[in-house]
Amino acid sequence: MKLTYCIPTWNEASELKILLKILIDNIDFNDTILIQGHQGKITDDVIRVIRAVMSDPRIKYIEYPLNDNFGQYKNNLILQSDHDTDYCFFIDADEVIPPVLLQSIKTIIEENKDLDDNYIDAFIVPRLNIVHDITPEYIQKSGWVSTQIDITGNLILKNIYCIADDIITCINPFDPQWRIFKRNNSIRYEGNVHERLIGFRTFGQLPNQFDYMIHHVKSFDRQQKQNNLYDRL
Repeated sequence: MKLTYCIPTWNEASELKILLKILIDNIDFNDTILIQGHQGKITDDVIRVIRAVMSDPRIKYIEYPLNDNFGQYKNNLILQSDHDTDYCFFIDADEVIPPVLLQSIKTIIEENKDLDDNYIDAFIVPRLNIVHDITPEYIQKSGWVSTQIDITGNLILKNIYCIADDIITCINPFDPQWRIFKRNNSIRYEGNVHERLIGFRTFGQLPNQFDYMIHHVKSFDRQQKQNNLYDRL
C-alpha cells in the first residue's frame, strides 16, 4: 500500500520544518510527501525549509495558485499525487501528526473493510485544537465550544510546543477532519471555504486518543488572521 501525504503551504516555515521532520522519520520508503506552495505568495523561509529536505526522494514540490478557492487548491494536490497512490493523507503545514499514527495508519486501513471486504473509502481523523492566549470572549463570538482536558504525559505537546501545564483548553474538542481517503476519480473536495470531502461511499473514524489525533497548536494572532481570511472569502 502506498500513501501520499499532501501538504498545502504558504507561510508556515517553522511549523512545516517540524512536520517534515516527523514525516521523514516515520513514513515508509515507498510513500510520497507532496508539498504544494501557494503560487506567488509562498514565503522565502518556507522555500528554504523545503529545499533543505529535497534530497529525500520521497519529497516532491509543486506550486499552484489558491485563487480564493481552497477546494480547487486541494483537488490539484490529489491530481498531482502519484498515480500509484492508494490513499491520500491531507495535512495542513501547521499541524503535527503523532509518530504512532504514521507508523500504524496502513494497518488501520487494512483492518477496516466494508461488508464486501473492500477497503473503506475515507477516514475521519480527530483533531486537537489549541490556541495560545485565546480569550473566552473570542471563543463565544466565534460560536466555538471549549473544554479543559488533561494532557499529562503527552510528549508531542510538551516537547514540540513546550506546553508546560497538564491541563489545557481545547477548542472544538476532537474536531473531526476528513483527511485520509482513496485516490480515485470520484473523491474530491468541494467548496471555496471550509471545503468538504465528497464522492466517498464508506468511511471509518480513528479513535479520540492523543496518539491518533492531528495536533493543531497556534497563536491567538495567527488564529485571528486565518479567520479574517475566511471571512473575506
